[in-house]
Amino acid sequence: MGKKKKIVLTEKSKLIHCGAALVVADSIFECAALVTEIRMEDHRKDYPNPVYHQTAQGLLLELWGARPVSVITPWGEYYFSGSYSFSQLAKAEIKAWNIILKELKTRLNLNLYKPKSEIAIDTIRGDLFRIKSFDDFSLPCVVERVYSDYESFEKAGAEWGRLIQLVQKNKH
Repeated sequence: MGKKKKIVLTEKSKLIHCGAALVVADSIFECAALVTEIRMEDHRKDYPNPVYHQTAQGLLLELWGARPVSVITPWGEYYFSGSYSFSQLAKAEIKAWNIILKELKTRLNLNLYKPKSEIAIDTIRGDLFRIKSFDDFSLPCVVERVYSDYESFEKAGAEWGRLIQLVQKNKH
């Protein structure tokens, strides 16, 4: 069996991945802000944690119970939402999240994703969904990154910071 070719993202693809992760997090917060039963802590300014999960390309949305909490990116797990544990969610909040998830599954073209092997399954806390697109903008298929190819904490953080600046600059 031959060795798999390492995926190298182009600058444009990096910007698309980073921008899409930010749009996904913002969209979830926008939906949640409309519902009084939902309580979320905002961690959108945090950097992804590259220690547990990285993709070579593509984005995954992680849910804890019914609540979206992170996007797994090529730079790590972008944990954008903090809050209470799922067991502490009120029934009204669970019901509200289930309604929002129906909208998000359509808007983000979400498909349930089963890790092939490289994502450390014991660190996944809930369901994973492949984000195929958002608002009709297609994203690449998910390719799991082999753990030995993970970017270092320093390199992933520096790259995310650089990309955030470029994405924000291009917004204006």
